Amino acid sequence: MDESRCSKVTVDDIANDENINAALEHLESKHDSCGLDGIKLSELREYWNTNKEVIILAIKEGKYSPGIVSVTEILKPNGKRRTVAKLNSIDRLILRALTQVLSPVIERELPNACFSYRQGRSALDAATRAAQYMDEGFIWVCELDVKNYFDNIRHDIMLNQIKNLDIVDDTVFLLIERYIHCSIEKYGEESVVDVGLIQGSSLSPLLSNYYLFEVDKWIEAENLHHVRFGDDINIYFETIEGAYKYQDVVKQWLNEFGLQINTKKGGIYRGENRTYLGYEFVKTGSRLVVKRTSSSKKQIYNKWHSGAIEKIDNVYHIINSGILTRKDFTMLFENDEGKYYLPIETVSSLNVYSDITFSSGFFDFISRRGVSAIFVNAKGERIGSFIPAYPRGSYKTELVQVDYRVNETKRLPIAKKYQNANIFNLRAVLRYYERRDGGEEISKTIEFLTETLIKTNEAKDVNTLLMLEAQARQKYYHCFNRIINNKDFMFATRSKRPPKDAINAMISFGNTILYQRFAALIYQSSLDIRFGILHNSYYRHESLNLDLADLFKPVLVDRTIFTLINKKMIMLDDFQEVGNNGIYLNKRGKRVFIKELEKKLHQVVKINQVAKTYEQLMKDEVKKVENFYRKGDIYKPYKYVN
Repeated sequence: MDESRCSKVTVDDIANDENINAALEHLESKHDSCGLDGIKLSELREYWNTNKEVIILAIKEGKYSPGIVSVTEILKPNGKRRTVAKLNSIDRLILRALTQVLSPVIERELPNACFSYRQGRSALDAATRAAQYMDEGFIWVCELDVKNYFDNIRHDIMLNQIKNLDIVDDTVFLLIERYIHCSIEKYGEESVVDVGLIQGSSLSPLLSNYYLFEVDKWIEAENLHHVRFGDDINIYFETIEGAYKYQDVVKQWLNEFGLQINTKKGGIYRGENRTYLGYEFVKTGSRLVVKRTSSSKKQIYNKWHSGAIEKIDNVYHIINSGILTRKDFTMLFENDEGKYYLPIETVSSLNVYSDITFSSGFFDFISRRGVSAIFVNAKGERIGSFIPAYPRGSYKTELVQVDYRVNETKRLPIAKKYQNANIFNLRAVLRYYERRDGGEEISKTIEFLTETLIKTNEAKDVNTLLMLEAQARQKYYHCFNRIINNKDFMFATRSKRPPKDAINAMISFGNTILYQRFAALIYQSSLDIRFGILHNSYYRHESLNLDLADLFKPVLVDRTIFTLINKKMIMLDDFQEVGNNGIYLNKRGKRVFIKELEKKLHQVVKINQVAKTYEQLMKDEVKKVENFYRKGDIYKPYKYVN
């Protein structure tokens, strides 16, 4: 056994003159308040000197009982409520003296990843460690914030941890137990606490730090890189898949300790875009530098949130009603849930699914910053858009697009390439599921799509290509019920306006998101979105984005649907009926769908031995089309290889 662990903490260690004097000096440096026992802190030294023999004897004999703790709630300036506890002054002294003795003993047990409530460590040190991990390539962070942490710490687990640590004798253990199981008075009613630690006790931060000791050790045993500051746990990963893999596992560990995750604060995102403990990360050369945020009052919204806003990369999805205004040099979204600042420099597009009030000058502001806005109704149908009036790269490109669009001889070869890739991707998705589940229907459809590819190459006009694609998609959709392993979700046929079932609702919603993602990318290029390759340009303001989205819909939207249903991440409760017997995703359903789609967009795949995310591949697709029209480069549409 370690020498430092040979002797246990006793009452004499706590009550020795040197330790008590240090505790008194600490309390005397505070505001001279009066405890519930009527003793002012300025009078506490005299009271202790007069009564210490009686108090120490009562503790040694196990007869000392802490006083009642008065608990009240106060409203903070930010609108949040905070619990404040008022104790007897003598109990504050004993707790401080007890904490001073236990701190160095428990300190030796705490892992290197823990930075809170420890001498010589600070929030800056924690942020610096996080920056170090990101510099080493662990750029994806899984943030876990425990909901009402202090209030949900289980006493039985906490006391067992102290007992197993074997650092205090029986008398001191009994004293700790009584301070944990104290009586409280709240709103005139008295009760005995059986869960949670009193905020206001100097012992509580120390014990709360140690309470998550086993979780820290498990994370370290998994060779993960994490930083913990109190109940804020950040785990850093090289890939987004790794972050999602461990997110639920860590949540389960925390559940075993009686703790729940605050879904409004946690999430998975790129760490360098986050503020952490009041610090932000600034790229300097090849390294990240930690810098204190300019304003701690602003909540820069760069994360997943279960309420009003969801985020995929630089696209923000506003799901709840509220007000959007310009605030200084950024955007402010405000509703009953609170205020959220959207950093204008990292926003490329806003997708609005609710009733929003815009302040005067808002659209002028976002137009100058190149931010577009898309408006979608409750049915998931796009009803309008705002396109910033910044100049495009070249009118020459638009003229070339028009030439290809009206000249059938030029249009047909590129349309064949596009349609070939389109049907190829449908077949590739089916082959993926054929290898996993098999089934005669899937195999026959794959054969049909192979034959369709041959017919596509032999097509004499664009109308024939459109007919072949319609037949291919119809056969493709017939395989959905074979791929989906959930009787609650049955797919009969594709229905759009309105969607007649939950699967159609997800297809329409996912397609709309993908269309607008490509629209935002196209508007940032020199391309004219009106002139597509296959989609009719005569009756649409936007056409090219629909063409490009078709290449990725089977891989991103359809596979997102299969994942959500087969893993039971989405239920029938996540849908609602809205007029005309149409079925649509409700607010929770939209959040679940967007979150899973984000995972797909950040999934890393290898294209010609180069690792890229699907989000990067979408950008590449727009660039390839642009170079085809501007430079005459050979256009090779994206093909899904699994």
